[in-house]
Parts: sequence; C-alpha cells; structure tokens
Amino acid sequence: MVKKLHKAGIEVMLDVVFNYTAEGNENGPYISYRGIDNKTYYLLTPEGYYYNFSGCGNTMNCNNAVVRSFILDCLRYWVADYHINGFRFDLAAILSRDSSGAHAAQSDAAHCTVSGYGMRSSVNKQQYSTKIEGVTLLCLSEVYTNK
Repeated sequence: MVKKLHKAGIEVMLDVVFNYTAEGNENGPYISYRGIDNKTYYLLTPEGYYYNFSGCGNTMNCNNAVVRSFILDCLRYWVADYHINGFRFDLAAILSRDSSGAHAAQSDAAHCTVSGYGMRSSVNKQQYSTKIEGVTLLCLSEVYTNK
C-alpha cells in the first residue's frame, strides 16, 4: 500500500504513540513492559506509583537509554521495511520528561522540529543525538498535566 501511495506522489506519515502503554496504572494488567522491567520502561513516583502525564494511567520513560533505543529501532524499522516518510508523535512533549517527570533541560529540548531531511528528537539534545535521514518528525504541543 505504501509503495502505491508513493507511486501516486503521496508521502506516508505514521501516527505513533510512545507516551504510554495499555498496562494502565499500578492496578493495570501485566501485558509487556511492566513484566519485563517496570522501572526502566515507566516513570514512577518515589512511592512506586505511575506518573500519569499521558492521561492513560502511565507514562513511558522515554529518556531512559533502553526505551529511547527501542523507539529509534521502531522508527528505523518502519522507514527501512515499510518506507514510511515521517512520523507524528502523540503527546510528543512526554518524550522530554526526565525520571522525575519534569521536562528535561529548559532549552528547546521539549520542542520538536519538522524537517524534510533529518530528525531531531525531543529528548535532551545535549545528551542524545538522534537522526534518521530523509524522515519527517511532526510533534504536537499538547501536554497533559497530572494535577
């Protein structure tokens, strides 16, 4: 299907959700990441409860090197095998949260750029450089606050 769209001159943008999983909060089911390594994959309060910046019960720990690597591996796979032209990240601001849930770095690390050639991730760019040539990154500015 993607190749047919490309032949018609249409680029394909994939909507991706890396800000939460279906496992919900601490009362949710064990489906995948919770059972693999809960503290690595989720942002947790000091008491062990889930931060809920997504509004869906949990928040992925996107600034963890393991989680960040998983996300980039997914993006590379979709680009290489499915020829996806770009991505739209749901609640992209969550990608910049540190382990305490605060936005990492007060620079423009919490913002995203749209680029036809290359990608700058919304994780702390002073520590992490992520680039996938020829891929567009679209980020929305909506942020759910857990009050």
